[in-house]
Amino acid sequence: MKIPKWLIKQYEERFTNERNAGSEISIDAGLPSVSIEMRNGESYYFQEHDADSLLGTVPENISPEIFLLAVAQNW
Repeated sequence: MKIPKWLIKQYEERFTNERNAGSEISIDAGLPSVSIEMRNGESYYFQEHDADSLLGTVPENISPEIFLLAVAQNW
């Protein structure tokens, strides 16, 4: 699945704003695992099958870090 360029730009802006405010994301493809620490103190951690499923939702034309940190703002 691919998303339109205008939407990628929105995700990139949301990612940048969130990172600048102190949020962090870490993806380990080896385990796999995804760890997200939001600026508001919320944190999310996924590993193995859950991480695989989450990474499977990432469109092919955007980086997983940008996409997941941007969408995590609405979880």
